[in-house]
Amino acid sequence: MNQREAVERFHLTFLRHFSAVVSPGTVSLKGGVNLRLYHNSSRLSEDMDFDARVVAVDTLKKNVKKVLGSKPLLTELAAVGITLSEIKPSKQTQTTQRWKFHVLFDVNDVPSRLEFSRRQEEPFVGCVIGVPATALLALHQVQPFVFPHYTTTASYRQKVIALALRTQVQSRDVFDLHHLAAFADAGKSLSREMTEKAIGQLRAITFEDFMGQVIPFLPVDLAAYYGTEALWKTISDTVHANLVTALPEEDT
Repeated sequence: MNQREAVERFHLTFLRHFSAVVSPGTVSLKGGVNLRLYHNSSRLSEDMDFDARVVAVDTLKKNVKKVLGSKPLLTELAAVGITLSEIKPSKQTQTTQRWKFHVLFDVNDVPSRLEFSRRQEEPFVGCVIGVPATALLALHQVQPFVFPHYTTTASYRQKVIALALRTQVQSRDVFDLHHLAAFADAGKSLSREMTEKAIGQLRAITFEDFMGQVIPFLPVDLAAYYGTEALWKTISDTVHANLVTALPEEDT
């Protein structure tokens, strides 16, 4: 197990324990960890992102703190050489709740975070309840559990929006959209303005960005495969073509 896999082991362990205190319709896993655990992505993540609604800020804060500090979770992590340090609830507002901490494994110290976004008042669109990939549970020797997360089509829409609206563009959004290319029709439900913004942001991402932001988070064999300028061009061109195809017609 390397340092990236140690963080993933933490993700699975946290979710398994957190699932016991999550009420239906209050939290949904999203982003790269959702794609990795539920939708067969090869990209690992340092951070874990959720949508949250209905549940009070203080209640969520209490539940996350309880799980991060629980003896069963810490004992389970310690059994495979993982410890947590510097756990801080760095932001606790009505729109965002965030915890920062470090995942310690062997001699490695990886900064990580949990973030809950509270920008949705309506029920989560495309949220389902499921068991993470059997292969990953077996790899990390984590008992199966169920957790709310987003479907592939919902994830595709979210990734287009993320690419469009980030103040600092991230090549991981492009990699993830390429991974979800089979579900690109989901982008047709987005506004022309949103999709055009995503296309503009895509043009600003370079091969050097991709090498620094995505390649270190892939298994060694896939890192070697994807780590060429030709592959990056294929990924970028495919995502661009899918975004252009999804553009709604302009009003006349």
